[in-house]
Amino acid sequence: MHTPGNGQMRMALAYRNNHQKFVCLDIPEPCAGALIVRQASLAGGLGACYAHSGEREGRSPLASTGAECHATRTRQARQAIAISKNNNVDEEHTNPSISVIIPCYNHGRYLPEAVASVVAQTVGDWELIIVDDGSTDDSAAVAEQLIARYPHYRMRLMRQANQGLSASRNNGIRHARGCYILPLDADDQIEPDMLAATLAVLERRPEVGFVYTDVRMFGEENRIWSGGPYSLDMLRFDCPMVPITLFRKQAWAATGGFCSNLFPQGYEDWDFWLSLAASGWQGDHIVRPLVRYRRSNGSMLAKARLHDLELRAQIVLNHPSLYTAGLRAWAQRVCSPAWSANGSLRSAGRWWLALAGYATQVARINPRRLPKTLARPLFCRLSARQQGYARQLAQMLRLTQQLQ
Repeated sequence: MHTPGNGQMRMALAYRNNHQKFVCLDIPEPCAGALIVRQASLAGGLGACYAHSGEREGRSPLASTGAECHATRTRQARQAIAISKNNNVDEEHTNPSISVIIPCYNHGRYLPEAVASVVAQTVGDWELIIVDDGSTDDSAAVAEQLIARYPHYRMRLMRQANQGLSASRNNGIRHARGCYILPLDADDQIEPDMLAATLAVLERRPEVGFVYTDVRMFGEENRIWSGGPYSLDMLRFDCPMVPITLFRKQAWAATGGFCSNLFPQGYEDWDFWLSLAASGWQGDHIVRPLVRYRRSNGSMLAKARLHDLELRAQIVLNHPSLYTAGLRAWAQRVCSPAWSANGSLRSAGRWWLALAGYATQVARINPRRLPKTLARPLFCRLSARQQGYARQLAQMLRLTQQLQ
């Protein structure tokens, strides 16, 4: 244990035996504020510890001095060994194949359903890390209750000051022990065989870095949605998957993780898939709806879509090797201080010019994408339910064309 020095506190407490680990994760700056980490392992969830920047809020379940510490360790070790033997688990020499990362900001009311969908998986070789991103609701308390409810599963809670979605995912992945990562937003869910199906693809095809599935939308829009087969040509202009996509941790590490420089937030997952593609990784698609994706009018993505052109320009500049010189010049113009401020184009006139410039470049590269490019601004301003109706109409028109 390290004690505070010069006003700064970095306490890390770890205890280990053949069946149980007690871990305190210390997230470095700039992750300011209190951090509380709880681990519930397959051996029964007995470990907990606290680390703070400043004074301690509470006392570690492991005593910090002398005979009391030794007695506590001995008692908890015996309990852990007994529970582990009952469950036929030896966690000392095994890491999970998959780490599920759930960033949560004020979505405590949805957490039980998200966690239950992970517990219901047909494959058990996973761990779950919930990252509470400075929530002001009861998210942390709900997470602790869920960890206690499922003591025989590997679950942890990480708490941090609010840093945003990308940083929350990256912090969770940084401490993940699995070779494969699944980001799962706190208000979404996965079908019971989602992990098994996507894991099988990654283990069978080493050139594939990420695997996505069809999506069952619920909430304000109820339908099955498919982004279609993977294609880099498509990925450059549209994101065919939701964030709930299984990928390799080594690919995440090689590309620097989820980007935090996009403003406003909402397109970080698309930016990340482009990073993987630019690094040479292939994607793959499973034609089954194995993800349940909540549609709501006030979501981060719905708000981001109101700044679609500005975000597209930022993405082009983040991945210049994937785009033509014409699109790079367009993106530089849109992102320049003369055109944009705080992630928004300065005037309606600038917005129309940006749309015209983007449509011109798309028409030169692939004219078949032009109708969708021109329709997107209107589509993004519809409510989630209206977008569902628009998709149904587009599908009917496509069927009509095929019948003619």
